[in-house]
Amino acid sequence: MGIYTIILKGSLGYNGGQEDLKLIEFEQKYWNYYLTLENDFMETQRYVSIDENNYITFSVEYAKQYQTICSEIDVICKDYCKFLEPDIKAENIMGYASVLLNHKPDLITRIVKIKTVATVVLNPWCDWKTDNVSPFDRGSEENNSPVWWTYYNKVKHNRTGLDSDNKEFFKYANQINTLNSLAGLFILVMYYYKDIALSESQDNVTIPNPPSRLFELKDWEKQFILFNEILAMNIEKNSLIYND
Repeated sequence: MGIYTIILKGSLGYNGGQEDLKLIEFEQKYWNYYLTLENDFMETQRYVSIDENNYITFSVEYAKQYQTICSEIDVICKDYCKFLEPDIKAENIMGYASVLLNHKPDLITRIVKIKTVATVVLNPWCDWKTDNVSPFDRGSEENNSPVWWTYYNKVKHNRTGLDSDNKEFFKYANQINTLNSLAGLFILVMYYYKDIALSESQDNVTIPNPPSRLFELKDWEKQFILFNEILAMNIEKNSLIYND
């Protein structure tokens, strides 16, 4: 359960008009797609519960979702980097790191909580690093990708290959890597959405609507614009609190 502050149309702190268009477009093109990916993952819980004992469970379904999620991370990172640095062309995970980690250094410490499983917390970007001097030097120890991103590339390009322990890379298409990649995408989408809101002078809007059913960010203020007028009718007059 979470408490959300709602900014009703026409209420104090909501400007309305043309400035909403980028937020609406973002929700339509990115947030709704994220929610579809999230729903697909939540469907897997009918068969495999989110639990440490199931983290290494692998399947064709996880492989499909894992690759789809990471592909969307690639899309979001490119677009977000262009938003932050229009003159820089970021094309891969190292390029994304050189832009995003300089603008958003707290990405690597951001914690994702699972609403339905209190014992599981995720820090998907914790091992992402960039070398500010040589951001594209693959030999630099200061350049590092998240482990789940590394395994995504192995699953994508070499799934029948073996690691140093003779484990097939396909088996890394498991629950924990899929979950971490989805949490990583969630963080990026939330940051990007909030920055668009700030650019449109909507500094009190911090999450898309409807909110995630699976995740929430620790220490992230929960405010969104309520566009659904039918839902607005069900909220007590003048109330700005909504219990999820």
